[in-house]
Amino acid sequence: MQRFLSYLLIFFVVACSPHKATLLNPTSEVLSLFSDDITLEVDIPELWTSHISEEHIILMEMSQPIDEHGAINGVIVNIWLPQKADLDPSASATTTTAEELLGRVLDSPDLVASAAVSTPVSFRWHQYDSAYYLLNNGDGNVTLVLALTSAHTDRMIALNLSTNTKNTARLLPTLSMVLEKMHINGTKLDASLVNHLPSELPVPVHNPPEHP
Repeated sequence: MQRFLSYLLIFFVVACSPHKATLLNPTSEVLSLFSDDITLEVDIPELWTSHISEEHIILMEMSQPIDEHGAINGVIVNIWLPQKADLDPSASATTTTAEELLGRVLDSPDLVASAAVSTPVSFRWHQYDSAYYLLNNGDGNVTLVLALTSAHTDRMIALNLSTNTKNTARLLPTLSMVLEKMHINGTKLDASLVNHLPSELPVPVHNPPEHP
């Protein structure tokens, strides 16, 4: 488990934050994160494995989610509530868009390193300003990074869905399933968000960095 969690910290583009979200009922079949103004609840999918920390809910389709070569088995979902200001110190809780916040992450070499990333795409979904991009580290895995923001909170709702590049087609069905199992402040989400994404996700091509 320690190796797995260490891998997650590298693989997922995680912004470390001194502002902790609080976990609730960690032993229940419903996992929850709570901040000052957001309560996020997720029903654990049947037969999936889960892990919860002070900042993250991680859902794993397989009990051994990463093989000895670093390839992902099934799909891994990471959900968390970063502070907008931790991603962008100049961010405004009411006007900074999800696309702008993701752009700030991609502008940070320490977070992106040599990964290939697609250009963030923005859209409106219900009351949320939303954006997504895809990330390819060149290690045989691909990640869909999705951000939801609202003018009513200073936090961003972030979801990362990762799988082996051979299983990229499973990311959207899994996203639909997870959204159907999520509640934000008591309101059940739905899968209509995936209608804003292309049916075939444009995975960026990773070119290894040249060494002199």
